[in-house]
Amino acid sequence: MELTFAQVVRRARLAKGLSQGKLARAIGVTPQYISDIERGRAFGSYRTVRRLAEVLELRMEEVFPETGN
Repeated sequence: MELTFAQVVRRARLAKGLSQGKLARAIGVTPQYISDIERGRAFGSYRTVRRLAEVLELRMEEVFPETGN
């Protein structure tokens, strides 16, 4: 089963031991925005997704895995 973007972000954040607040400060957004991303209510701009990947030490391929046809 493939993870959604929201699930990838949440799992990576928790694996790093980061609160939503700490992650938010690290990438320059609000904790509510991180919560919205993790609940699938927001997806983030390209810049935000890149910063998430950097801070969470994820490759973009891990953030958006290709799906099989």
